[in-house]
Amino acid sequence: MTSFRGSLLARTKAFLRVLGSVFLLGAASWAIPLSALACTADNECTATGHCRQLGDYPQVSPISDLMPGQCYPATDTGIVNNSGSPACNDTGAGTQAAPYCQISAAINANKKYIFVGASPTPYAGFSVSSGPVAVLGPTRDMASKPNPLAQVGQVQLSGASLLVYGLQITTTTALPTVTCSGANGNLNVWNSVISSGDRGIDANGCANLDVEQTRISSNKSGIVIIGPGGALPATTFRIVNIAAVNGGIDADPWGVYLGNNTSPNGYFAFNTITNYIGGASCTVNPMVFDNSIISGNTKAQVLGCNPTSRVITGGVTLMSGPEPKIDASQTCCVNKAVPDASAPKVDYYGTARPQGAAYDIGYFEVLVPFTVTPSAGPNGTISPATPQTVNGGATTNFTITPNAGFVASVAGTCGGTLIGTTYTTHPITADCTVVASFAAAYPVATVASPSGGGTITCAPNPVISGNTTTCTAVAAGGYALSSMSGCGGTPGPANPYTTGAITAACTVTANFTANPINGACGAANGTQNLFAPRANLCNAGSATSAVSSGGQYTWTCNGANGGSSAYCYASWANTPSGGKASASVSGANCAAQSGSIAAATNVPSNLRFPEGALNFTLSGCTPGGTANMTVQYTNALSAGAQYYKEVGTSWSIYPGAVVGSNTVTFSITDNGAQDSDPTPGTIADPSGPAVVAATPPPPAAVGAPALSPLALFLLIGLLGGAGWAMLQRIRA
Repeated sequence: MTSFRGSLLARTKAFLRVLGSVFLLGAASWAIPLSALACTADNECTATGHCRQLGDYPQVSPISDLMPGQCYPATDTGIVNNSGSPACNDTGAGTQAAPYCQISAAINANKKYIFVGASPTPYAGFSVSSGPVAVLGPTRDMASKPNPLAQVGQVQLSGASLLVYGLQITTTTALPTVTCSGANGNLNVWNSVISSGDRGIDANGCANLDVEQTRISSNKSGIVIIGPGGALPATTFRIVNIAAVNGGIDADPWGVYLGNNTSPNGYFAFNTITNYIGGASCTVNPMVFDNSIISGNTKAQVLGCNPTSRVITGGVTLMSGPEPKIDASQTCCVNKAVPDASAPKVDYYGTARPQGAAYDIGYFEVLVPFTVTPSAGPNGTISPATPQTVNGGATTNFTITPNAGFVASVAGTCGGTLIGTTYTTHPITADCTVVASFAAAYPVATVASPSGGGTITCAPNPVISGNTTTCTAVAAGGYALSSMSGCGGTPGPANPYTTGAITAACTVTANFTANPINGACGAANGTQNLFAPRANLCNAGSATSAVSSGGQYTWTCNGANGGSSAYCYASWANTPSGGKASASVSGANCAAQSGSIAAATNVPSNLRFPEGALNFTLSGCTPGGTANMTVQYTNALSAGAQYYKEVGTSWSIYPGAVVGSNTVTFSITDNGAQDSDPTPGTIADPSGPAVVAATPPPPAAVGAPALSPLALFLLIGLLGGAGWAMLQRIRA
């Protein structure tokens, strides 16, 4: 048991050291290649003789400012050694030359790292008002006992950060041994002894207090964190692995007094508080007494313990004393005293531990064991079935297994939760019991009707004989619950549904009804289409096929489950003549059809297209298949009209097309002569009905104008005169 406890405590101490660094001032972490290390031993640092190594001091400022493997810088390091002559002493007279003898001289010289040697006579006390500063005694290994110690007088901290390590700090009973003031003070005390003062540590002015692996003895009060009127100041404190003994020497001193108000943070663990008139107050919020001993006080050991303002975790021991361990009205604190004959007889510093039948106190906590006794009734088992030893504050698990046809329930004094077959106790604070019992139970089957209408579940299930169960139905989308019935309950729409007393296997049925669906027209409603629309016919309801007639397509969106129907339409495509036209196709299994009508282009002067030209595409057709097209017009086609196909930029008569009074029928083969799209399975054909314009007649002949008789006589006279004149010239 001793080795187990030692291992546990060592691991926990290591954890608390890391937690303390993060909790107060932040931890540093490094990943340094060996080649980057400047030093591995003190003798490699010629300027200061000190090498920063992993684990040699707590990871707090200013130590955390320096990476492991680096020499402490000479400009920031003070070496204080009291072996010279004349020796430094408590009078404050320091005549030895540098390196500094007096600690205060090193502090005044703004040194961050002050190494203090062992001393046969005390060094003078010192005050720190700026920092951070680390005053480090002769022992650097946190796992080693700080012996010998460097003896120092009163230490005062004001608004700065100070790490004290490996010192014996002693003062008179009229003064506090270590005092902290200033709103920003951070005080860390490790591996030290604080003794003989009015108060060992007066932390009223500290913003953060961390006391670890430290002995506080022979002070009137060990650690005081209390402000005016008993109020706790805003101090974050951590008190771990301290031994505070023999401090009660006046009317009302305290081992560790934590005030009677609230605290932002507090951690008090692995400590031994003995032989005090007073005890420890736990009215702070939150306050954690974890694996700690508060022992041997002559007053109530925990006063004003309010279960709503504090927390106790993990194996707390409140040892016996002349008076009750806690106030009679308080129930939040663990109350158990157990002797431990195997515990060491001396503490960390060699001080004998008081031994007794009801308590055993020492530097480390002895976890309090409690006994959890399990038992099981007939028709099932509990495992483990033997009494279990559980440390205070811990939980334990049991497996509860009922026989077929039975269900388990758990009672007893431990309290806990049963999930499936695993029962987990509440944190154990006293000897207690876990009692499993088993009762006959019957399954309740569930049926949803119709199966897709929803779901139904019942809990508990199975059901202890004579009990009821509650069933809850959840309707699927588009359905509503109409009723539930079965297993002796009252049929109806109530949800949840409670059965009658279950005395045999039975079934609960949930009936669902589909919600009414009203038909609603889709996006195709009101559009123009050459082909009958086939998509987006309805937004709701089921669509009929579109029917083509009289210049429009019509279809119906039928409602369901008693819902109403909607009637929808779309018009045929407009033609340039002001009429409308529709097209339909059969054959070739064409899956999709699209097209439009527009004025024909590239029309020769002898053709006219009154109804425009079709431009349509059929897709998803059987490759090489022949589609049969019918085009219907609302206007009568012109007499003598023929169907033409556009090839390139010229028009030619469509072979085999039949033109009726207001219809045209023709066939087109995929990738045939009339298909304008070379893609297999896709047919495209710009075409339309046209008439040949009539040839205009030749212009009519124009006759000479007729003369009157008088005009004719004069004309003859003129012509005769002209002839006689020409004859005379010839004769002459």
